[in-house]
Amino acid sequence: MQQIAVWKTNRPERAAEAERILRRLRELGAEAAVVGEDASLEHFSALLALGGDGTILYAAQAAIRYSIPLAGVNMGRVGFLSACDSAQDGFLRSLAAGDYQVQPTPLLQYTAQTEADAPAQGICVNDIVIAAVSHSHTADITVSSDFGELQYRGDGVIFSLPNGSTAYNYAAGGAVMVPGLEAVAVTPIAPHKGTVRSVIFPIQTAFQVSIRGSAALYADGREVLLPPKCSNAAILLSDCVLQRITFEGKPFLQKLTDKLWQ
Repeated sequence: MQQIAVWKTNRPERAAEAERILRRLRELGAEAAVVGEDASLEHFSALLALGGDGTILYAAQAAIRYSIPLAGVNMGRVGFLSACDSAQDGFLRSLAAGDYQVQPTPLLQYTAQTEADAPAQGICVNDIVIAAVSHSHTADITVSSDFGELQYRGDGVIFSLPNGSTAYNYAAGGAVMVPGLEAVAVTPIAPHKGTVRSVIFPIQTAFQVSIRGSAALYADGREVLLPPKCSNAAILLSDCVLQRITFEGKPFLQKLTDKLWQ
C-alpha cells in the first residue's frame, strides 16, 4: 500500500485542494496524511507538494532528507518542477498505485565561509546565488575550477543546474538547459562589463569562489549566509539526488514555449 505525504500549505485555496486530494487518495486505497516541515517522513513512500516552484523546492529538502520521491502539482505561476499542472483523477490513481516513473535529479552542494562565523553548508535543487548586498556597490568575484578562472565585477553570480536554468539564470541572460543535461551554468548578474556571458561547465566541475565585497549566499532562493562578509565558497556536485516523480506530458520545449515565451 502506498503511503502518501501531502505537504502542508496555509493558503486557503491550496488547503482545500489538499483535503480533496487526501480524500481521493484514501478512496483509491492509499494511506495519506498532511505533513509539515518538522514531520518525520520515514514511513512514507512519496511526498506530494501543491504550489509553485518555491513550494516544491521547500518540500524537496524534506524529500531529499528522507530519500523519498517527490511529486509537485503546479498551483503557482510557472511550475517547471511540477509533475503536472492539476491533480486530475488519472494522476491520483497512478500515485495511489505507485504507477509512476522516478527521475533522479542531481544536486549542488556548497560550503561557504565568512570572516566571523562557522562555515554554512547545504544542498540545492535549482541554483546557488552569490549576490552583492548593496545595490550601490558591486562585488568582485573570482570563480576558479580546473578550467581556469572567471573574474566578475557586478551584482553577483549564479550557479545553476538544468532544473534552475529557466529561473534566475534565464532572467540574467543565461542559457536554458534541457532536462537530463549534465551541466552547470555559471551566469553573472548585471556584470560591469557587458561582454561577460554565461559559461556552461560539466556537472562534475568543482568550483572555488572568492568574493571581495559584502555578499550574501542564497540556495534555491533561501538566504542562508548573511554578511558581514561571505569571503569564499566551494560549490560542487552533491552525492545526494532528488527523486522526482514524472508522468507523461508535454515535451519540454512546448512547456517552455507555453510558460515563458507566450
